[in-house]
Amino acid sequence: MQQNQCRQCPYPSCVEACPVGAMHADPDTGVRLVDEGKCIGCERCVEACPFTPSRVQWNFEDKHAQKCDLCKNTPYWDEAGGVGGKQLCVEICSMKAISFTNELPVQTDEGYTANLRNDHYLEIGLPSDDEARIPPARLGYGAGGTAA
Repeated sequence: MQQNQCRQCPYPSCVEACPVGAMHADPDTGVRLVDEGKCIGCERCVEACPFTPSRVQWNFEDKHAQKCDLCKNTPYWDEAGGVGGKQLCVEICSMKAISFTNELPVQTDEGYTANLRNDHYLEIGLPSDDEARIPPARLGYGAGGTAA
């Protein structure tokens, strides 16, 4: 499983690459955003992202860049998104492996190293070892990963 959302870089090359300021950091929250009305379609921000695949995507239908905004503009939730609010990726991750922090972790193109074999791993019915020799049932989890 691989998650490729924007990492909200402290020194975002996508923001630096934008010639018109469409890609910018929100002055109140610091979240990197795209002002779709200002975007001229040069795709420099997409190319400037140091990660593969780029965390900035090109919207072919509407002809502008787009990226994760930490659900700042998520109108279908009753609760606020963005910094201090809820983010969809955090809410739906069955492993509870995604969180947002003010501490800056080491970032590489390979991603982060995390041991996901915790109670959440067992709850969804996955084995707890590399060889898949220890089934969840042996650790007290029933069929489908439910706690016995």
